[in-house]
Amino acid sequence: MRRPWSVQLLAELQAGALDEDTAARLRPQVRDDPAAGEVLTALETTRAQLAELPALPVPADVRDRVASALGAEVRTAAAERPDRQVGADGTGPADPSGG
Repeated sequence: MRRPWSVQLLAELQAGALDEDTAARLRPQVRDDPAAGEVLTALETTRAQLAELPALPVPADVRDRVASALGAEVRTAAAERPDRQVGADGTGPADPSGG
């Protein structure tokens, strides 16, 4: 029997990432399906285990590359939308008071 769901679809359902119509259609199909229940239980167990892990520090070079890339995106967006001013540091809106 082919199931109406994949593990990916169940993960998206559990994460609240599906549109409401899809989620509403899927919930009754998986509610009484033991295999779906096993997958959902495994996903929840994994999520809980990951939540217990300590946060890992972001290496400085990665942090700097991300900051640089975000700054470049802000500057590009500002160049494409001159009606939206960017602050002096290139990361946010300009001070509307001019300061």
